Amino acid sequence: ICIDQTDEVEKTQQIRLMAEIYSKAKGVFIWLGRGDDESELAIALLNNHKLDPLTESQWRSILIFYRRRWFRRVWTLQEASLA
Repeated sequence: ICIDQTDEVEKTQQIRLMAEIYSKAKGVFIWLGRGDDESELAIALLNNHKLDPLTESQWRSILIFYRRRWFRRVWTLQEASLA
């Protein structure tokens, strides 16, 4: 779903439907921005469900990943939690 953030009428209409749309979706893809070496490592580490201790550079990759602008937007976190 792409909402024109400059169109207040469209935004208002679409926001009302968001919970229903995301909760009924079979799958949701979220664009977190362009990937880089740090983000690829962070995603691989976060997908690894082992309890192996992380190195300092691995922790740094995860920290850099979670500092992305996407994680500071309340509505995107709400959408992800509904998906």
